Amino acid sequence: MGLLPPEDLQRVRERFQLIEESREGVAIRGVTSYFSSLNSKGGTICKRPMHALFTLVPVALIIIVTLLFSRQSHKMPELEPMVAEPDSPILGEEGVLVEDLRIEVEDGKTAVILPAGAPVEARKWETLSTTEKHQEFIDFNLYRGMSELAADNTLIGKFRIFGIPKGRAGGPQIQARFAVNDGAIEIATHDLKRGVNMITKKL
Repeated sequence: MGLLPPEDLQRVRERFQLIEESREGVAIRGVTSYFSSLNSKGGTICKRPMHALFTLVPVALIIIVTLLFSRQSHKMPELEPMVAEPDSPILGEEGVLVEDLRIEVEDGKTAVILPAGAPVEARKWETLSTTEKHQEFIDFNLYRGMSELAADNTLIGKFRIFGIPKGRAGGPQIQARFAVNDGAIEIATHDLKRGVNMITKKL
């Protein structure tokens, strides 16, 4: 009993060539069309177990290679953090945070980013966006302290993220990574939609 009929073998070879034509979309469409062609022949893939085995192996390889290439092409670039507060007193002698790291949200209130008791090199991602149409920057205030009210905490600084593309309010999706590293509070920002790192400065 042969492994594959000549006409099906030719189809498999053609599907392998699709990887060179496209990393993602075309390859997946090729796999779909191949299954459709087999099903149109009366359920060949189900009626012939050996045929099904040697059909699924190359198809699985195509999918795996496609996903690997896709993941590499969408890999986030290395972040470039800026130091918000060097030698910050937020870090205690036991290597844990002794105060909350907080960001101002609205009406003079703050939200916890990193809580007191978090270990050394703690980090947290927050998604920031614009509040007005065609806004080209995002401002935020950072505090350390234990109160929900901004006025009762210590202001670390006022910061601005530059280079926001114009658009509707709330459209940009900027990921900000807040971290405590080597005793310093660091901030790194990244535009999710465009896949680029952003420039953040202390005002």
